[in-house]
Amino acid sequence: MKNTPVRTLTNTSGKYNMMTIEILHSRYGGKNHLEPLGTVTFQQNIGENKWYGMNFEIRTDNIRKMKKFTKMVDFIGKNTHYDTQPDELKKLIGADEHVYFESDFVSLSKNGQRLYKVLAEGGHYSSIIAPDDKAANKELKKLNIANSRVEFYKEVKL
Repeated sequence: MKNTPVRTLTNTSGKYNMMTIEILHSRYGGKNHLEPLGTVTFQQNIGENKWYGMNFEIRTDNIRKMKKFTKMVDFIGKNTHYDTQPDELKKLIGADEHVYFESDFVSLSKNGQRLYKVLAEGGHYSSIIAPDDKAANKELKKLNIANSRVEFYKEVKL
């Protein structure tokens, strides 16, 4: 597996640290809008370095997406063990770390690029992240939205 979009969250609950790796999936079949498909959770005793107790949870009600996640869980299960560490898991699935930025999940690899609003008749339609105007217009052309244009909004600072 490679280029699996993920978002990592951590928190503390009682005497445990918890780490949740959200496996993200395209909401509409495009690459710009992602949502959690499922999660992989680890726990750790406070003050220790090792994580343990890998656990999976489906985060969708779509049967097709459930099948996709269970296929991934099967692959992970065959290639890991109880004490697998989060970094090992991320390497196994080819994790592409994302953060929440301007109402969407954005890959850390996009840091320093430019966020463009896609404007169509009726207003703001979507967003594109690209290194420059030329690349943004190339992405816009692929979207094939009649009477649309891109407008620079802000630099991506993650």
